[in-house]
Amino acid sequence: MPEHGERKESDYRCDIWNGMHDLTEIGNYTFSMWRDVSLFACSLGAYFSLNTYADRKFMNCLFQSPVLDMEYLIKQMFCWFDVTEERSYTEKEIPTPVDLLRWDDYQYIKKHPIKKWNIPTSILYGGKDNLQSVGVIQKFVKAHDCKLTISQSSEHPFMEKEDLEIVRMWLEENL
Repeated sequence: MPEHGERKESDYRCDIWNGMHDLTEIGNYTFSMWRDVSLFACSLGAYFSLNTYADRKFMNCLFQSPVLDMEYLIKQMFCWFDVTEERSYTEKEIPTPVDLLRWDDYQYIKKHPIKKWNIPTSILYGGKDNLQSVGVIQKFVKAHDCKLTISQSSEHPFMEKEDLEIVRMWLEENL
């Protein structure tokens, strides 16, 4: 993803538009090469995928620690870092310890909520995830008929030693 990993020093912003652009390119290539395609995405990659791939015909989809409601997350960040909508509008970009809050992203997200997702989807969610509430996850699962697995002891990144086995078992059960 832009601004992550080997692209961390790039001037290519990690925003909804660039995320959708990149995933469109990846999807176009993948579907031109293979007939049967599945999707695996984590965190923000899941949110970008929801915006990009709603009309694609994946065999199935696996989301680990997905961001399913970006407006919810941004409003949480507003609370965590004492930012108001008015301040966001005035300053346009506000750095926080989590991520850069951008007014243009927020406006797009508010105007484009996820409504359509007809792909068979399994979700692995950490019960200690601080980015999406269990209520947000359950609302999405119910609206889109997804399969949900909750690991009560796991946090958003699933990076503890015991999380490796949880993720492995979830993958085996859902592939």
